[in-house]
Amino acid sequence: MAKDGFKTMYKGVSFYIYSTDDIGEHEISNVNGRPAVKMKHDVKLKEQEFVPDAYEKIMELYNKGEIILWFWDKYTEEEKQKCVDGLHKAFNVEVMRDTKARFPEEYELLTKLRPEMTLD
Repeated sequence: MAKDGFKTMYKGVSFYIYSTDDIGEHEISNVNGRPAVKMKHDVKLKEQEFVPDAYEKIMELYNKGEIILWFWDKYTEEEKQKCVDGLHKAFNVEVMRDTKARFPEEYELLTKLRPEMTLD
């Protein structure tokens, strides 16, 4: 989404990784342009791992070759513009107003990454 966007979004952010043998019946929906999984029943967890810094953990997985990341500096100018255009389409003025009202932290992050999206 922006230069150093990945680091800006995840550095210092904690999260949990949950593991299970079978998630069973579930549905996947789209929430603000991102997939969200909703379980239709309780799920028995096999283990959980607390991760104090998402950026460090994800970079560790990237360096081990366990995940693939696309870095902004590697995009062509055309690819960057396509990404920005898609972001602006997904987070139009109406969505940004709603995000600002209901999810102020997400609004703050989006406008930090893409200052031109700041509402007047």
